[in-house]
Amino acid sequence: MNPVLEKGLGADAVRAFLSRGKGMNIDTFDEDSALTFGHLYESYRKREMVLFIDEKTGMAAIARRSAQSLIHAEGMVLIEAQRTFANGKVVPMSGDYSTKETCLQGESERKAAQRGTWEELNLYLDEDQFVQIIVEKHRFVQRMSYVYANVLSVASVTLFHVYLDERPWREEIRNHIDTDIMVTTRWIQDPFRVEKSR
Repeated sequence: MNPVLEKGLGADAVRAFLSRGKGMNIDTFDEDSALTFGHLYESYRKREMVLFIDEKTGMAAIARRSAQSLIHAEGMVLIEAQRTFANGKVVPMSGDYSTKETCLQGESERKAAQRGTWEELNLYLDEDQFVQIIVEKHRFVQRMSYVYANVLSVASVTLFHVYLDERPWREEIRNHIDTDIMVTTRWIQDPFRVEKSR
């Protein structure tokens, strides 16, 4: 059974728990990571996130629910190309979504997707514009965290598609500021596009 850290503990207890993970150096965590321990701790406090030690690898791990959105418009699709963090670290992204957001405590995946497009792209969309494809209801993704050094990331991901008549901006590449992170997006030809029959 994976040892799990209960909710509601202070920063020192969370730091001590993480330091049990294989390969974890809590003293250099901030300089080794794209985001700081303070950011991880705030996420643990406010978001639907569980910290645990993975039984197989012995590494500290994060489990969470998250929402991804993919925005389609004019035969194009918007993808997140990279993130640039306040400490200068640049992380290339997978390119299979426009935004992604970890759910807050008690927040639905659809609401998280809506919040993510507002926070990351400064684009307000109505909640009913986020279409969930049932076949893609949940994907479980396990990989090394790209923001926290030596932390395994496990997520239940719900994907939503958003279909717009026009692109909200014309630039092919655009940078968006989300608090202390610069999100770079790019419009590409939509591989999912279905031509309307005449």
